[in-house]
Amino acid sequence: MTGGTYWSFGELPVEVEGVFPALVDEGETVGTRAYLDAREAAESHRAGCVRLFFLDQEEQVGFVRKRFPLGPGAKLSLGLLGGAELREDLMLVAGEGGMERKDYAEE
Repeated sequence: MTGGTYWSFGELPVEVEGVFPALVDEGETVGTRAYLDAREAAESHRAGCVRLFFLDQEEQVGFVRKRFPLGPGAKLSLGLLGGAELREDLMLVAGEGGMERKDYAEE
């Protein structure tokens, strides 16, 4: 599935016959994909969940985006390095930071 803008995927199982279904961040939308590696699936799924959150909570994300807490040095650096794209990357990282991450290194 591709082009989703809200949770329309039904229940995604953790594993189906040796493959791991996960959400995929497509930029402006979200899709699903099957992975052979559980870690890759988990990373993709987290990014897809963040994108769905950004789509669903557009007003709140916009509020944070406008008031993202950056010091003067960071703002200067962002301005010199192409700020809008880097600022969006920071927003995505902050969103992913709110997601619980399972440590697969111990398995």
